Amino acid sequence: MLKENQGGTQLNCKAKGQVSGAIGLAGKRVLDSGAEKGLENFFTQLEKEIKRRIYQLKKRRT
Repeated sequence: MLKENQGGTQLNCKAKGQVSGAIGLAGKRVLDSGAEKGLENFFTQLEKEIKRRIYQLKKRRT
């Protein structure tokens, strides 16, 4: 979901997964934190790329 926020855009993301079996139950905590870390990394990289492209566009205009 995209939402305007203080002159910028806020992106809210929701994901749902299901793990089953003995190994799944033991690894659920690891998988949950890994998924959260993966999403955090994805959006950090996305933010960097957007900022880089905005910088390039502004540089071309001057």
